[in-house]
Amino acid sequence: MLIVVKQDVIEKAINSKDIDNKIAINTLKKVLLSVKWRKHIVFAPDLTEEDIQKLEGNNNLTPEELELLKYVHSKRQNSYGILGKLSHYVILSFCSHTHIDNKNVFINPNSSADFELYEETHLITENILDSEFYSRAICNYFLKTNKLGADCFYTSFYPVQGGGATIADVLNCELDMGQHFCFAIVDSDKKYADCKSEGDTAKGIRKTVKEYEKNNGQKPFHIGFYVMSKVHEIENLIPFCILELFSNNTQKVFLEQHSNVLSFFDMKVGLEYKILYDNDVYKGWKKAFPNEVNWAQIDTFKANSTSQKDFEEKTKNLSKLVDEWGSTILKKVLNPKVKKQKDAIYKLFEIKEKDLTPDQKEEWDNIGKYVFSWCCCFKNPPR
Repeated sequence: MLIVVKQDVIEKAINSKDIDNKIAINTLKKVLLSVKWRKHIVFAPDLTEEDIQKLEGNNNLTPEELELLKYVHSKRQNSYGILGKLSHYVILSFCSHTHIDNKNVFINPNSSADFELYEETHLITENILDSEFYSRAICNYFLKTNKLGADCFYTSFYPVQGGGATIADVLNCELDMGQHFCFAIVDSDKKYADCKSEGDTAKGIRKTVKEYEKNNGQKPFHIGFYVMSKVHEIENLIPFCILELFSNNTQKVFLEQHSNVLSFFDMKVGLEYKILYDNDVYKGWKKAFPNEVNWAQIDTFKANSTSQKDFEEKTKNLSKLVDEWGSTILKKVLNPKVKKQKDAIYKLFEIKEKDLTPDQKEEWDNIGKYVFSWCCCFKNPPR
């Protein structure tokens, strides 16, 4: 994250007679350590050369720490330039209590002395590989699109996995520990466009955070999460120009003809007809594929089925709308083994707005902003 160190912290670190002097010095040491190990961006907007000289004179910072502080000072214009692009950033000050609002994370060193400011943000996803896609592809797109200086900034995070429903349990552990920043990204798992109901994973995360707020009377200051709303899951975020490299001719035609209705299409398993037993799901996909599915046959099956299980049995042998891409498609995109597909990883770093559908673009913009905000760091600090 970008950590704004307010001037009162600097002044207390300088003044040896201040009651908070030791806490302020330790806080500075923590954030400077986060710079050294490329964990966060530190921004001290009011820090002066005179302040640095005073800190050097009182011998409370090591020569290495002073060098890092000078580096922070030298990058202040770069840091200032990205503030308006971030979804959240930290304000470190003794003048406010520790809490989070819509934009800022306020941390009071007195009340958060045990918080590990030197640790990178924990990024929770449903699969370890997901975090690689978010950081390597989408964050790179966000940096380039917003002209944020990829030569100065980077992303750093600790990848944490919480598959399916267990992701809420993982987040709950992070809430209980309360030691470091944590951000979770989950699929919506919506079954069709205009679906109002999210999947169990998204519901579980919302419930976990809501229970914390109820029990503690405030939002967790160190936790954030994002639930996709414009797509079914992460596989729907793969640009079609990339997906085509891993598609047969039939799949390529399918992508070209139906790109505008595939945001909630399950790219891993295709359209499973058994889900059409639900009337809302049925209406949603009938609207998307009015001519591609034998809806009269589906209607007959629905009318003559005595249960969901009976309907599944009747539809299990229907021909597929298109061959599925399989559960390993994201892994293939990020780690292609076939020679002709190895260009995919390079193309992924050159994705432009024109390569994305409107739904993909909105998610790429949102995810890029959140991941960069919670996981940004300096790219080449002194070591």
